[in-house]
Amino acid sequence: MKSSRTILLAVIFSIFAAFLTVKMMVPETGIVKNEAKKESVYDRVMRTGTLRCGYALSQPQMMKDPNTGKLSGVDYDVWEAIGKQLNVKIEWTEEVGWGNFIEGLRTSHYDAFCSNIWADYARTKLLTLTIPTIYSFVQTYVRAD
Repeated sequence: MKSSRTILLAVIFSIFAAFLTVKMMVPETGIVKNEAKKESVYDRVMRTGTLRCGYALSQPQMMKDPNTGKLSGVDYDVWEAIGKQLNVKIEWTEEVGWGNFIEGLRTSHYDAFCSNIWADYARTKLLTLTIPTIYSFVQTYVRAD
């Protein structure tokens, strides 16, 4: 069970690993070398035991009580369960929208976007999507004539 937790966490953070290794070419040699290594998101999460989540509100996936600020919904429940399985605290860091969440990942405002999104080609150029936890449907309505 412990190895499956490690594998699950590795899969979740694999999308971040590509953004964290900065390479630099030495002009006179043409050799590519790594700059001084910055702590990876995976290493920081393992060290602190906390995953910082950005999220977007959309009923019933993610809702926020206007009086208490408490989050609830399918996405909330799924990520809290993932946190319990991995023994990682989920910190709901920042409410964002679907149009700007990638920028928040890129600038390290949070470690993961913990809300369901529709897969589209523009997004998949910049990140990796997981297996869906929920499917939504679209219905088309037309007039009878």
